[in-house]
Amino acid sequence: MKKYAWYILLLGSCVENSYCQDSHYATYQFGTRSSLMGGAVIGYARDNTSIFYNPGSLSFVDSNSITITANMYQMERYRIKDANANQKDLSSSQIGSVPLMVGGMLGQGKNRLKIGYGVISPVNFTFSTTSRVSGLFPVVNEAESPGEEEFVGQSNINSRLNEVTGIIGIGFKINEHWGVGYSNMLTGRNQDFNRNTIARYFLNDGNNSLSTFSYGRSASYFHVRYTGKLGVCYRRKRFTAGLAITPPTIGIMGSGIVTADVVGTNVLYEGSRTNILLNDRQEELKVIYKTPFNIAIGSNWNHRRWTFGVSLEFYGRQKTYTVMNAQASGLVLPASFYPNLGGSNFLRQKDGAKSVLNFGLASELIVLRNLNLVCSFRTNRSFYDHGLDQWEGIKTEVTTWNIYHIRAGAIIKQGHSQLCFGFLYAFGSDANRPQTGEYSVPDETQFLKPQTANSKASYSSLGFVLGYSFLLFDL
Repeated sequence: MKKYAWYILLLGSCVENSYCQDSHYATYQFGTRSSLMGGAVIGYARDNTSIFYNPGSLSFVDSNSITITANMYQMERYRIKDANANQKDLSSSQIGSVPLMVGGMLGQGKNRLKIGYGVISPVNFTFSTTSRVSGLFPVVNEAESPGEEEFVGQSNINSRLNEVTGIIGIGFKINEHWGVGYSNMLTGRNQDFNRNTIARYFLNDGNNSLSTFSYGRSASYFHVRYTGKLGVCYRRKRFTAGLAITPPTIGIMGSGIVTADVVGTNVLYEGSRTNILLNDRQEELKVIYKTPFNIAIGSNWNHRRWTFGVSLEFYGRQKTYTVMNAQASGLVLPASFYPNLGGSNFLRQKDGAKSVLNFGLASELIVLRNLNLVCSFRTNRSFYDHGLDQWEGIKTEVTTWNIYHIRAGAIIKQGHSQLCFGFLYAFGSDANRPQTGEYSVPDETQFLKPQTANSKASYSSLGFVLGYSFLLFDL
């Protein structure tokens, strides 16, 4: 007679969200209890989420359950201060929900071999904001246009990044103390990014001549990659410890598009006023996306009514590389215009990542026979590589700040039912965030090559997680 357990997260509807993670590895934690523990379950996750945290502990999972709902609801706010106080700060506030996991498990009870499967969304990022500046500014050289010019400028950034990962993991119990496992992860990644700036100003030349300038680039791609995760788990009485190793990903396929549109009328170019134009679109470009190796260690132990957890995760450095290697082409007038924008680099997208070290701490207290309280703290450091700050081509990262997560909640058990809920708070800041091309200094000599200045950025979020499980034995 076989026993089957199904661990299913039925997903609620998702609304527009803006979760801060285009340069973070650990924004989301998966599962109900594991999420409240802040991912400090590498030693032993107790449920099917072992396929993500440490497949070595999968062989020790004995519970059979159906999880009816498990969603994280969150309100977030970004604020990026203007470097020179000439315009409004960039700000964005979002409310949304994110499903934590959907999955199942085969091979329950005393079986030495366990198979788990699941689908997660490790990246779910949307950022959309617009900044505007208007007024009198010294835009044009005083000899040509005495006094300050009437100026209006606007910049907008739209970025959407999503990943969906399917996981199949196998755990094998060597003996009562040791378990090993391996998870296969296939990830599809979609990114859509565009950035546009416009400038309009009148010359003080007696004719009130109008000059206009617009500058826009976009990148969109789809990529599929494979990742394996090897895990080992040691369990003895009230103590468990785990180690999980994830090598660099292997790219399978990918295709992308880049576009550019730059238009200037009556603008200063190579010493005289003229009209300029660049329009380009390149499709079916080969896409390369890389993630570095990752090593995670952790431990969980019990003491009377308390359970404690600690985890440490290291992500290696990923050297700067080209995601899409577009070549200079398209319609360009005058012919010398492309080199002034950066030549072949103008439409190339680059990426990279610095090494980061994150840690998590968690505790769980049995208050009553049917009530547990859980709290955790976790770091989520940004892997943004500041070596990309002066890159003339396309770079899509918006977030550059480290984030710190605090979570607290409760698990209520009643018969075969288990309700999990908790509150989430996260915060972060960057005192030297690079900010490029928002017209902090309206100067027409910088319109073709926007300058980069440092600004202050802050981030905060408040939310809650809700999950329901029903313990089930399906014979």
